Amino acid sequence: LHLVEGPQINDPTALSMCTPLGEENTETAVFDLLDKREEIIGNQTGLGLRFYEEEEDALLGNNNHISNPSAYTNIENPQVIYVRVADSQENEDGEGCVAFTTLTLRVDPNPEPITPDPIEVCHLDSDADMIEVDLTVRELQILDHESWDLEYYERYRDAVNGEVDALIEDPTAYEMHVDDSPKTIYVRVINPNSGCFEVVELEVIVSHLPLVVPPEELEPMVVCTTDGRDWAEFDLTSKLPEIFGEQNLDGLEVYFYEDLEDAIDGVNPIIDPDAYYNTNNPQIIYVGIGNSEIDGCYVGGLTWFEIEVLEGAEAYSPSESYKVCGIPSENGDIGEFDLENPDLIDEILHLQDPALFAVDFFLTEEEAHQGEEADRLSSPYTNISNPQIIYARVTNQETGCYAIAEVELEVVPIPGLILEDLYSICTDEHGNPMEDADGNLIYPIIETGLNTDDFEFTWFFEEELLIGRVGPSLEATQVGTYRVEIVSLETGCTLSMDIEVVESSVPFNYGAEVTSPAFSGLYNIEAWAEGHGDYWFSLDGGTFQEDGSFTNVGPGSHVVTITDINGCGSIDVVVEVVDYPKFFTPNDDGYNDTWNIPGMADLDPSAEIFIFDRHGKLLKQINPSSEGWDGTFNGKPLPSTDYWFVVKYMEDGVKKEFKGHFSLKR
Repeated sequence: LHLVEGPQINDPTALSMCTPLGEENTETAVFDLLDKREEIIGNQTGLGLRFYEEEEDALLGNNNHISNPSAYTNIENPQVIYVRVADSQENEDGEGCVAFTTLTLRVDPNPEPITPDPIEVCHLDSDADMIEVDLTVRELQILDHESWDLEYYERYRDAVNGEVDALIEDPTAYEMHVDDSPKTIYVRVINPNSGCFEVVELEVIVSHLPLVVPPEELEPMVVCTTDGRDWAEFDLTSKLPEIFGEQNLDGLEVYFYEDLEDAIDGVNPIIDPDAYYNTNNPQIIYVGIGNSEIDGCYVGGLTWFEIEVLEGAEAYSPSESYKVCGIPSENGDIGEFDLENPDLIDEILHLQDPALFAVDFFLTEEEAHQGEEADRLSSPYTNISNPQIIYARVTNQETGCYAIAEVELEVVPIPGLILEDLYSICTDEHGNPMEDADGNLIYPIIETGLNTDDFEFTWFFEEELLIGRVGPSLEATQVGTYRVEIVSLETGCTLSMDIEVVESSVPFNYGAEVTSPAFSGLYNIEAWAEGHGDYWFSLDGGTFQEDGSFTNVGPGSHVVTITDINGCGSIDVVVEVVDYPKFFTPNDDGYNDTWNIPGMADLDPSAEIFIFDRHGKLLKQINPSSEGWDGTFNGKPLPSTDYWFVVKYMEDGVKKEFKGHFSLKR
């Protein structure tokens, strides 16, 4: 017998693993069984380790050992692995020394913490950049009745690695910058028994209370009453847009208080702020705001506003439409309404004193409520539809309270009315009215086109009544403003129209001249007129214009018409634009039979015009006032070709000479 000492091994402690971070606890993990090699065999050499799932296989040394012991996934939890340790003498027949032991594999589950609700903290001090947060207020929620350990980190990487230097030392008094909100804190949740951990996110949100408008910038809240009482119902909540502007109030509560101390302490708020009855007149209302979801998130008494009950105004819509006579129009009947009519004002005011209550009219109800001076309708007012609703605003001038009433305007058309807005007395240059062929002075007749059977007429001149003038027409003998008031005997409606009579005349001093030099190709004409009227200008029967300037005018004779815009006549002025024709056709057809320079006779009647052939031979000398050259030389017709000319003339006192050529066509 030969006795050989076998392998000396140790029984290893259990091999424990944590569930992979962030994964579900499946009670499986990947183990490196070789991590226990040194613990089992120590520093011995020449030994081989094999790991088996079954004890029998380990005892027999079967080949179905665990093939990859450095990456083994357990099949149960806990699980016993059988270890066979053999020395170098063991052969295929099992001869040699062998030792056996077991290794327990255990998968320890990670903690399963609850992801906490965000921590909301209230930032009350608008001047402070930092705020202190107690991160531990969510510990009970995270632990969910477990007894794990918690560590707080600002970075996820540090939480996973458990970096001691990055640990938030005092999570009960963590300081963060208010501009970092929302901020995520990473909580490492540790099982103290196994060391396994999980990481959850904890969000910190800084809630800012909105700024309030200071009390000196808030307008008093006024309720107007007409029953003589000094108390009324106020909707205090309607003041919120003015107090907070466009700031978001979602999740916040606004409170109103009667007492400043209550507002500061946040106690005894007004129960129904949207239907509050004042207890004093006037009275101060104090404002507070807070977030009930956050402890201590409230501030009050920083602003306040006044409420007051004032004497109101009443506005009454007239029982019938306000009717005036008008003019039939394609776009609807048009009339002028006297919005200062005392009867209309009395009907709107009812028994209110006109000295204390002002009445203004507006096109829309919205404009009436705004009461802007720029939107007020002036009197007389011309309607834009028929009938038309306008809005009367009655304002208590002592308190500013107002009321709105509708006023219906109705135009009763007067058929056959031909009255114009403007008439003119045509005068001579001395301002005397023009005379007809019999020597009678000519005055315009202001004609209404109506008759005295159906209408009454009253005439005024410069606001003075014209005694005895009651007919449908009037001879206007003076310059100024006339007015006719027409009353319909059938409907009773009235129409008042102003007629302007002006002095006018044909021009006494006038003229037109070419302002461009002769032979310049394109020409400008400048016309002018002076007289008692206003004048329009037209070139060659074209459209009239206020300006007497005409540009890019062609050569030849032109007529400038100067007309009085008020109908007192017109004057024609002939203007000659000097330039030469580019061709002529002497074929006796009555068109372009001779060649001359139009307008030269007016510019310089003594001008000399010489005509040459292409060889420079003088063929003809003509005068600008003559009929021109007929295309012959010594009585014989010359052929169709180009001919040259030279003209010597005076322009603006300067001697000038111009050369050119033209074509003879047969």
